[in-house]
Amino acid sequence: MLSGFLRTVGEALSGVQTTVTYGSKIHLKTVDTNKYVCSEGSHKMLVCDRDAASIWETFTIGSKMKPNGSPVQFNDAVYLIDHHGKYVCAESNEEVWGNRDSAAEWETFYLVDPLNLSSFGLVTNVSKVAFRNHRNNFVSNAGGYLRSYPHTNQSNMFVLTLQGTPSSVSTSSHHIYPQTHVGVHHHVHSPPSHSIPQAHYVPPQPQVHIIQSSSIPQAYYVPPNQTCLKCQGKGAFDPWGPCEVNSIHKKYMCPVCGGAKFSGKRSICTTCQGRGGMGPFGACELYDVHKRSLCHTCNGQCYF
Repeated sequence: MLSGFLRTVGEALSGVQTTVTYGSKIHLKTVDTNKYVCSEGSHKMLVCDRDAASIWETFTIGSKMKPNGSPVQFNDAVYLIDHHGKYVCAESNEEVWGNRDSAAEWETFYLVDPLNLSSFGLVTNVSKVAFRNHRNNFVSNAGGYLRSYPHTNQSNMFVLTLQGTPSSVSTSSHHIYPQTHVGVHHHVHSPPSHSIPQAHYVPPQPQVHIIQSSSIPQAYYVPPNQTCLKCQGKGAFDPWGPCEVNSIHKKYMCPVCGGAKFSGKRSICTTCQGRGGMGPFGACELYDVHKRSLCHTCNGQCYF
């Protein structure tokens, strides 16, 4: 087999990875406060208060739908694994923790472009991203901790960088000197510079070249300007079916277009017939009261 998957023209010429692929180690930095997301341990909420990225600020991005090495696209269903080997989870109270041993519905997030929710382009290094949980709420910076809220704004935008990107290299060893949290005030105890273990030093990488959309391999590019087949261009669902996003009966945003009303996904999942859920009587809609789990083939995405 070839090295797995197609690379962009820029990567092939420069030898520098710019397209984010599944299995990659990544860092996430908040746009509003310029702080890195950190998983301190399996019994704590994820925080976003770090000035530099080291081990605790490193996550592995994965998918149940695509193999490692394939490119990550916006609107993919993804999961994140912290350096403790735990999956990141959106709890029922909308708190975000890193404490799960496997990925299911609550550990699945839709990786979206916060500036264009209908985008299906490739995710590149130093991209602005947002994470939508299974309740269609967006993971956000809430006073230095991660919680989920229903609206998009700067607090739920993150800059995704690949591990080793110069701007994300840590010059501290704070996994030995943890930060303490008192309300929303955070006190940093920095170790002396000579205590940095040599094994943790990451040398500067070559300059990163961002690939423009015209360079996206045709095999991966999906035009987003088509009416969403799932919600019929309405953007949301109520207990009776598709509805407008501003409807008072709305229960959740469309799982295919995320409320954008347009989607390039045109191939229906044959397991659930585009319904997304599974119940005791077989495939069912995600809003069905009998739903017990997401479809094991499309993971609730309904279309590909």
